[in-house]
Amino acid sequence: MSQRAHLHKKLLLLLLGIVLLACQPLRVPTPQIEMTVAMAVAATLTAWPTQTPPPTSRPIPTPTPTPYTLQGLFCEYRFCIGHPPGVAFYDLQAAQDQRQPSGVTKGMLVAYREDLLILLNWQDGETPQHLLDSMLDVRFDTAIAQATQRTLGGQEVWFLPIQTTATLLLPRGAIAAWQCGTRAFGWKAYTPRAEDAEGLLQEAMRRFRCE
Repeated sequence: MSQRAHLHKKLLLLLLGIVLLACQPLRVPTPQIEMTVAMAVAATLTAWPTQTPPPTSRPIPTPTPTPYTLQGLFCEYRFCIGHPPGVAFYDLQAAQDQRQPSGVTKGMLVAYREDLLILLNWQDGETPQHLLDSMLDVRFDTAIAQATQRTLGGQEVWFLPIQTTATLLLPRGAIAAWQCGTRAFGWKAYTPRAEDAEGLLQEAMRRFRCE
């Protein structure tokens, strides 16, 4: 097994352990980033919509030529979205149950480093407003303004700035949601400063497209 594959396996095992402990109080003082991931994963899994069953098999996305550089670009499940080049998305749904990984109709991804955590989910047949509400975990997150709509990357996006007590390192952030075809997409970021989250969302949506 290569070193990269070994590290990837360790990460998935860590995330699976976090999921299994999601219902318990998360008071581990160190390392700080593990607590950040734990809080965000628990919040997402607790509020995740369940009315649409996951696909029985993992559809293979249709390759589509893209004019973008692949650096800082995630493309799978028939959509593409931008992200900081220094982080990568991992499949949280597969970490929870390897028999039901993320697919075209439903999925959960996480990307993190010490100064940033991004959650991305999508749901076929859902509404952006419901995803926006479900991603706001009232245990840790507080909206600091009313949700507003703005046009980003050609999409009408609901945007909600937040502050959080999930971690001292990342006290601010934002939640966003939008519709593309029959799927609703939800995006959440924990960041050190409020303006960081808005800039990350703008970059993500600038490169967003879906089939």
